[in-house]
Amino acid sequence: GKNSMILFLFYAIITLASLYISYYMLEVDETFFRFLLIAKKALIKSIFVFFLPKFIHYLIIGPTSLIISFDLFIFEICFFTMIITDFFDKSIFTIIPFILIGWKSLFFILIGAYDSIFWSCILAFFIFVIYRTLNDIFFFFLNKESIGFGDILCLWVFSFYTDSIGLIVTFWLASLLGLLKTLVSKLIWLRSPINSEIPFVPYLYLGYQTMLSLMTFKYVYNFFSM
Repeated sequence: GKNSMILFLFYAIITLASLYISYYMLEVDETFFRFLLIAKKALIKSIFVFFLPKFIHYLIIGPTSLIISFDLFIFEICFFTMIITDFFDKSIFTIIPFILIGWKSLFFILIGAYDSIFWSCILAFFIFVIYRTLNDIFFFFLNKESIGFGDILCLWVFSFYTDSIGLIVTFWLASLLGLLKTLVSKLIWLRSPINSEIPFVPYLYLGYQTMLSLMTFKYVYNFFSM
């Protein structure tokens, strides 16, 4: 129908824009189409992660419940780009999370939601304090980071898009998915060692999208808010 066509065009534009942004930010010394071949595995993984929750949502609920907006457009392009670069080069360009934070802050100002900016900043501050504390503990005992700073920037972004409970659920689901993937890779596919670094932004995105789904929000959210 018409809604499906609009949704398809919306995400086709997002996909193309994210691919071009990733290409230029990664500064690959190849043509764009050559980059698509070089980054084939990373792009397949990125497309799978990005579209899996949308495909499930489309099958169960349908396209009419997906509200297309400029806010969603900015959010999706930024996260799709971060997913691609994290899979391809295990790097997250600092400018992208700050673009999202800056845009959301401007949006709050335009609608007069100054309290939302305040509480989002407070939440981001506590995330940074917890991050520094955990990193100090991990460095002391294991001589390694607990989580990368780029991942923390993504959590800062989510603090402007959800509340504290939603953020906890997002991180909990992301960690669970990351752990399951690591165990499957090690124990079933016999690939990377368990202590190897994995791209975490894709799991944060999946955790956030899962948190937004109605069933997860109803049961998991209530569990953390007891």
